[in-house]
Amino acid sequence: MSIFHYALIRFVPNAERMEPINIGVVVQGGGKIAFKLSPHVAKRKDIDTQIYQKWRKFFELEISGPAVPLFQPPKDSPDFIRHLGSLCENTITITRPLIQDIREQISFEEALESIYDRLVAPAETKKKQPERPTSYFRQFEEEKEFRKRGMKKHPYIAIPSDSGNRHWNAFRQVLNGQDLVIDKIEVGNSVGLTADEIQKLSSGAGSFLAAFLTSPSPTGRPPRYCLIADQLAAKFSEQTDEDYLIMQEELQNIKETVRVKGGEVLDQPNDVIAFAEDIDRHLPELEVA
Repeated sequence: MSIFHYALIRFVPNAERMEPINIGVVVQGGGKIAFKLSPHVAKRKDIDTQIYQKWRKFFELEISGPAVPLFQPPKDSPDFIRHLGSLCENTITITRPLIQDIREQISFEEALESIYDRLVAPAETKKKQPERPTSYFRQFEEEKEFRKRGMKKHPYIAIPSDSGNRHWNAFRQVLNGQDLVIDKIEVGNSVGLTADEIQKLSSGAGSFLAAFLTSPSPTGRPPRYCLIADQLAAKFSEQTDEDYLIMQEELQNIKETVRVKGGEVLDQPNDVIAFAEDIDRHLPELEVA
């Protein structure tokens, strides 16, 4: 059996709430002492980086620096942890010495990592992938090699008019028994690119749809139009509340226009997956060399 003493180093971001968070651990055992602080703490918005760095240097000096027998208890004793606690104030606290019994024989370094991982390190959480319909479609399109099987990328769609053909630059087009045109509104990392996609469809989708969906089809089947649209779940960091609400309203207006004109709006991942699977069934298979 291995026996170690340890204490948690805690940071109190808000003095009024007095809710500490575990940011590190001090471990003693086998005549050794060491501490480990979380590297993620300084990145937290509620942590004052300068205060954190000051205390980090304090622990390095007191724990890892040379012993001062006249002023410090022996560093491998529980009294030393109590001594450290007496030097802390306000934003930093240290718990009383605690005992960790480990059945198997492990090294001091392994004990330090084990206690840190269990009590300080953030819990392993699988990052949830953003459920963006446009991302689902792109992934499916690449996996099933739609473009190699006949899907057109950024095609110009000709629309007959009294003044001659007009053209609409779509996102994708499939000609396989039916003229299927696909557009997208992708909410990316940039407010500018997102605004451009919304603006393009806002200014032209209505007139294009009215002409496209009523134009004669060479396949004999009515043409089909689908808009794949991401959700505008939150405003961009550089965007004002007012601009965010305007962008949201424009996005909703485009969706409503598409529906009223006879097009389809796919703004849920499951709908996009079903749509992509339908395209997969109707596109010709790639020839195997």
